[in-house]
Amino acid sequence: MKNSFFRLVVLICIFLFAAYSHGDAQEAQEADDIAGIAWSPAGDKIAVGSWGGVLEIRDAASGEVLRMFQPSLIRISALSWRADGVQIAAGGLEGIVSLYDVVTGRWVRSLRQEDVVDALYWVSDDLLLSTNAGSVGVPTLQGWDPITGERTFAADAGYYISIVPNQDHTQLLMQNFAGISALWSSDPLSLVREFGNWETGKDFAMSADWSTGNLIAIGTENGRVRIWDVTDAELLYDLPATDAAMNDLPRDSTIIIWAVQFSADGTQLTSVCKDGTLRIWNVTTGEMVEDIRLEYSPIYAAAFSPDGKYLAYGGIGSEIHVVER
Repeated sequence: MKNSFFRLVVLICIFLFAAYSHGDAQEAQEADDIAGIAWSPAGDKIAVGSWGGVLEIRDAASGEVLRMFQPSLIRISALSWRADGVQIAAGGLEGIVSLYDVVTGRWVRSLRQEDVVDALYWVSDDLLLSTNAGSVGVPTLQGWDPITGERTFAADAGYYISIVPNQDHTQLLMQNFAGISALWSSDPLSLVREFGNWETGKDFAMSADWSTGNLIAIGTENGRVRIWDVTDAELLYDLPATDAAMNDLPRDSTIIIWAVQFSADGTQLTSVCKDGTLRIWNVTTGEMVEDIRLEYSPIYAAAFSPDGKYLAYGGIGSEIHVVER
């Protein structure tokens, strides 16, 4: 009885955190509002997950819906394509990862993680990584064989909110919610080193990306983007990704940085804030190159095409916007 009560309390805490980190408590997301966006490896398709748990595969050029799946009854919290673009993995708040064949339109299998799915990354055909919030008894980092459905790896490695590969996919940068950055080898899967709590506990990390060189960018919950040198663990720039981040105001979930991404050549960085602010930065100087505003609508999800030429983003309603950078 005590164990059941404790698990109920843990689940309530997880859902309250999800409400804070992915939407203000005062906002009422509709089922068709966009919760996640992921481009296919070839850049010809866009996967769009909704707050109602629906996954659509759309043609990147025309926006036509090619496939539609229902992997979750609640919000889709993570998406990851297999390298060949044939299959996609989708995770939800129930802790289930569903695999689909985009070509045939068929469900392949489901993997039960038993906790909120926070990040997914398809390392290879026979290894899919998933992370979770860290409920008692549930490993925070798990590896799965997508072919057999068996769990092949499990570790209590910290609450990772993102998994980002380097250019040749031999190493993975996993960003902890509390700001700890960890470098993992992808083959074999093993921890190489941790960089320490770069965010110093003042604000939590919400998104991350790795440049073609030795720089990483971390988007925080308080509307700021920080660029670090991985080699020296040196903070190069602390950038306000929205006007609200320039003021010393109480924490506000409307200025969460949903996405940061370096350009293909590593010279520019784009930040996407939930309040509708899109900014492009010069990585060398730290200066803002462009400021784009989306009026009267928050941004719940954003992603950049594999070649870095296009940005797809969306919020209220099922429409996504694709703009050339």
